[in-house]
Amino acid sequence: MRQGLFAATALWLLSTTLPIHAEETFYCEVMSVEGTVTLSNATASGQAVSEGDLLSVDDVVSTGSSSYTDLAYDRDWNNVTRVEENSSIRIRSLYPTVVELTEGGVFAKLKSLPRESSFDVRTPTAIASVRGTEYRTTYTNGETQVYNVSDSDVYVYGFDPSGQQQSEPVVIRNTEKTFIQKRGDAPMAARRMEAQDITRAAKFQRGIEQQVMRNIDRGRVGKLPDVGTIANRMQEKRQQPAGLPDRRWKTGGDDPKNSGPGGNGIQEHGNQVERKQGMGQPQQGNQSQGKQQGKPSAGGGGRPQPKRQ
Repeated sequence: MRQGLFAATALWLLSTTLPIHAEETFYCEVMSVEGTVTLSNATASGQAVSEGDLLSVDDVVSTGSSSYTDLAYDRDWNNVTRVEENSSIRIRSLYPTVVELTEGGVFAKLKSLPRESSFDVRTPTAIASVRGTEYRTTYTNGETQVYNVSDSDVYVYGFDPSGQQQSEPVVIRNTEKTFIQKRGDAPMAARRMEAQDITRAAKFQRGIEQQVMRNIDRGRVGKLPDVGTIANRMQEKRQQPAGLPDRRWKTGGDDPKNSGPGGNGIQEHGNQVERKQGMGQPQQGNQSQGKQQGKPSAGGGGRPQPKRQ
């Protein structure tokens, strides 16, 4: 037993002293599920989604009639998206986060994104980009609609006929909306949301808040890092060379993919993620930092960056 303890201690010391050369893997967590919600990816097709599951890049989540799921992006439930009924999304990237909406609707309630990050909802005809806000994006019958229900701006881009993102966005502000009728069209000028649009958005907003309070009341803590920790890891990822294994996660630590306490039974084998039965207990984390301020600036092919919140 002493030999095992010594070996574990030695590995822990090694993991904390070696430099970090990581291609960081981020996840989002299934905060709540109602009705029929399924997951598809390279190794699964139509697998039932459960509360507490961790999702990663290229996972496809689909909801049935009278169904929805809430996806959280940090430990303290600051940033959550609701995938509405009869909808399908693909996670294209995490931090910066890109959710591809191929059918239906997504309501995003983003309170405190990590610094130097952004959140995009993409459809086949548009991109709705933010730094932090509450907004709804729908894609039905080939048309994209975007609704803003907070004081932070939403930047909506269309695609030109060749499929390239247009350089100039339409900016929609609180209680404004825009729509793109088909691929190749520019977003329409911002206009006021109608009463039923505001009522519907408020319903999704309250629904997410109720689920967060339900988690708090029963003492549930997210499996993901808090916003501050995610921001630090993003910074490390930008500064360190890629291509070498991340030694921090080989002996436990706080990465949620470990199968020990604080993990969700997910372990990596090469580039393939294996989901195991049995969930570990989540770990406590610090509350995220306050809001951040910033101004749009040119970048990424001339695209103005969304205002930070």
